[in-house]
Amino acid sequence: MAIVTILMWRSLPHRDRAPRFDFGLLRNVWKFAAGMGGLGLSAIILTQLDKVILSKLLSLEMFGYYTLAGVLGRSLYVLITPVFNAFSPRFSTLVARDDEDALKRLYQRAMLHPSRACW
Repeated sequence: MAIVTILMWRSLPHRDRAPRFDFGLLRNVWKFAAGMGGLGLSAIILTQLDKVILSKLLSLEMFGYYTLAGVLGRSLYVLITPVFNAFSPRFSTLVARDDEDALKRLYQRAMLHPSRACW
């Protein structure tokens, strides 16, 4: 992260005055930023709370099985996410066009042959 920061800083145009933080920019987006920060914090708490509680309630062996099952379940996202990322824009386009027939056809093709159905 530090390397990216340094490279980005060096790529910025040179100015005669020293850089300073503009708090005026924050006034426009502070509610959004606070909401996103709250969502991120909630996500961290909710995704880790079960492990904290169960680590106290279960034996180490049972907690290991629980953790393994969780890892295997989450690994499905490795398969699901690319398919979702491929289909989502096309589905959104058809919904925006209110083309229900094309949406149904794409959905049916996607369920039968996801590798050939997107376009």
